[in-house]
Amino acid sequence: MYNNHLYNRAMYNGTINLNALAVSDDRIAFNGFSISNGSTIVASDLYIEPIERDFITSNAPNASGQIVNNSYWRSKRIRISGNITADTEIELEQLIFDFKKNLSALEGRLEIKMADGSVRRYICTQIKDEMVQRGRHFHVTTAPFDVEFECSSPFGTALATTSEGFIITDLVYNGALTNEGNAQADVDLIFILNAADTINRINVENTTTGEEIEIEAAFSAGNVLVISGKNKTVTIDGVEQDFTGSFITANVGENNYTLTATGVSVEYELTTNTPKNFL
Repeated sequence: MYNNHLYNRAMYNGTINLNALAVSDDRIAFNGFSISNGSTIVASDLYIEPIERDFITSNAPNASGQIVNNSYWRSKRIRISGNITADTEIELEQLIFDFKKNLSALEGRLEIKMADGSVRRYICTQIKDEMVQRGRHFHVTTAPFDVEFECSSPFGTALATTSEGFIITDLVYNGALTNEGNAQADVDLIFILNAADTINRINVENTTTGEEIEIEAAFSAGNVLVISGKNKTVTIDGVEQDFTGSFITANVGENNYTLTATGVSVEYELTTNTPKNFL
């Protein structure tokens, strides 16, 4: 009876009947390794901790209360528990070895499939791994697990960004971009200059948030200017550049922006990439 498969799965181990679990294949994966494949590894519980929010405040002068100068989203933890199951004790040992090895990576990609089929990705590192010890007469072919991850970025992000492209010939251009997530997002902008007559400065302003960044350079046809809000870098043809101001972010919903090229005339292809972030 001790090595009977049903015995190890249910009453003796104190777990629920795995056959009754409603699971989908590969609902959860870390760097491509499935934590819920619907057969040998089944995640039965997923808890995504609310994000901590840090407020930068100052006391209101000659009045009650405080002034909120800014706020930042901080840490998030994700906890996953379930069971690893095999046909033999030797196979279970190998599954546990592979499980621990694949989940040990630093800053890995934890991907969770949502009910609508979309995937949200969290960049995180495992900080806790609890697995019930296996004895001679129990947990011979199944082992409960409980793992916890710390996210370096508090947001879950869709795998695809919202990308828009334009060809612009005006020195001053007004446009709009949409943030389709439910949290603020860093925006990447890519300029491919087809023509540039005495262009020595390019400004980007999000008129919705008031953020503006300025790059001074002797621009010429063929240059590729990349302003990466995600990486916090500005490059021309792959070489990092100095800049003034701040990188552009996008509030939830529609954001208006103004592009200004200083010089005689210009033509460039603009691509905006806005990630979909989720709280």
